[in-house]
Amino acid sequence: MKSGITVTDAMSENPIKVPLDLDLVKCSKIMHKKKVGSILVVNENRLVGLITEKDIVSKVVAKNKNPKKIKAKDIMTKKLITIEPNMDVESAMKLMRIEEVRRLPVIGKDKTLLGLLTIKDIMRIQSHLYEYMKEKNYLNKMEKEKQKYIEGECESCGVYGRLYDVDGELLCESCRDAEGDISEKDAQTEED
Repeated sequence: MKSGITVTDAMSENPIKVPLDLDLVKCSKIMHKKKVGSILVVNENRLVGLITEKDIVSKVVAKNKNPKKIKAKDIMTKKLITIEPNMDVESAMKLMRIEEVRRLPVIGKDKTLLGLLTIKDIMRIQSHLYEYMKEKNYLNKMEKEKQKYIEGECESCGVYGRLYDVDGELLCESCRDAEGDISEKDAQTEED
C-alpha cells in the first residue's frame, strides 16, 4: 500500500555536506553545531560517502586514532544505499528496515545529490505513517504466529487454550512440552 507521499515531500533538501579532505575534528564540530548524526561526503556535489557518529566512535575514538590526522575520505562509508526522489515514502521505509539503515541519500537521474531522507524526516512529515507501519508489522507477526497454533480444547488434558499439532494430535503447550520430554526419554531408553 502506497502512502501517497514521495521522498521529495519528506527529505531534507540541504543535508550537511563536507569535502573529501576535511579532517574529522572539523567534521565533528559541524555535526555538533548542526545537531545531526551524519554528514554526507561530496566531491563536486556528487555523493561519494557518508560519515555517522558511529563511524567516528568505532573507527577513530575506539581505536585511539588522532582525528586531526584523519580525513573524511578515510573513514566514510563508500557503498551507500540511495533512493530516487519520486519513490514513495513507505517504500523508502521498507528499504530502511530491510537494509537496517536510518538514512538514505536521495540521488537524481544525473547522479547528483538532491537531499537526505532520515527516519526523523519521515516522523516529522507523517508520524501516523510510522504508527501504520508498526501496526502492519505487528499484524504480520500475529498472522505468522496464528499459523503455528489454533485455539481449542487439548486432546490430552482437556484444557482450553492455544493448541499445537504434535504428530496429528492437538495439544496445549504443557502437554506438547511433556510429549517432547517423553520422546527424549524414550530415545535415551532405546540407546541404553
